[in-house]
Amino acid sequence: MSQVRELVLGTRGSKLALRQAEWVAARLRRLQGRSVRLEPVTTRGDVAHHIALPQLPATGFFVREIEYALLEGRIDLAVHSAKDLPTRLPDGLLLAACTKRLDPRDVLVTTTRLGSWADLPAAATLATGSPRRQAFLHHARPEWQFVPLRGNLDTRLRRLREGHFDALVVARAGLIRLEVEGFYVAPLPPLLCVPAAGQGALALEARAGDHTALDAAQLLADESSSLCVRIERAILRELGAGCRTPIGVLAEASGSEVSARAALASVSGDQLVRAQAAGPLKESDAIVQQIVGDLEAQGARALIAPQGDP
Repeated sequence: MSQVRELVLGTRGSKLALRQAEWVAARLRRLQGRSVRLEPVTTRGDVAHHIALPQLPATGFFVREIEYALLEGRIDLAVHSAKDLPTRLPDGLLLAACTKRLDPRDVLVTTTRLGSWADLPAAATLATGSPRRQAFLHHARPEWQFVPLRGNLDTRLRRLREGHFDALVVARAGLIRLEVEGFYVAPLPPLLCVPAAGQGALALEARAGDHTALDAAQLLADESSSLCVRIERAILRELGAGCRTPIGVLAEASGSEVSARAALASVSGDQLVRAQAAGPLKESDAIVQQIVGDLEAQGARALIAPQGDP
């Protein structure tokens, strides 16, 4: 009997990334009885904490080294936060599956209790490294002050506890996966702060033709989440928006129907355009085109082009 091939999962080395990859590994071990090990890969985004996100390359800053390892055969599957994965993948690689999505919303994290996000005082200082979050929140509450902050989630939470700012803006899914306790969390409504495309889901990337890895990834695929992430990524791709673009896209499926919303802001947050559409799942391509067309009719291209995204 031939030996069952060990699967090697590539991941970033942060605590959150390792937790996500171990979640994938544990399920593959249980479902396939297969040996699975993690291979942490350091990306440029993990070491260039001194560079603010708006000054980073438009795409791939958090995944390229992992993709190189995949192309070179050093790993079999790459485990990404779906929101980090560029919409255009290198030749020879494909998005094999998306896992069931957790809560996709952004949240305010504080050390004092809030009734809701709207209770944060006018003079509050918020920390985020995301141009999208800052632009949307500035548009909603221009009196808030923002400070740039990058680094892993543990570091950001520590700085919040030390009092460097009043609130931290992060993805709810990361807090869930790390089982963070000891802070207060106020969700931001998607209408106010539309999440990043893919936020809350894990993306499994594989080599085209590697059926062992592709079959393993399919065991963890969630059909509804995969469809919604595909719609969100298609909207970004059609617009040519990269990770520096202040754009949020969220698709939600219910039965045989799907709805999607998107919002795009200027870097300053002074300008904001929105679009939404809904229809049958089988007409998801038409939904993508309707949202892209509506955004373009409101001047979306002018908001994207100056930022240098592909």
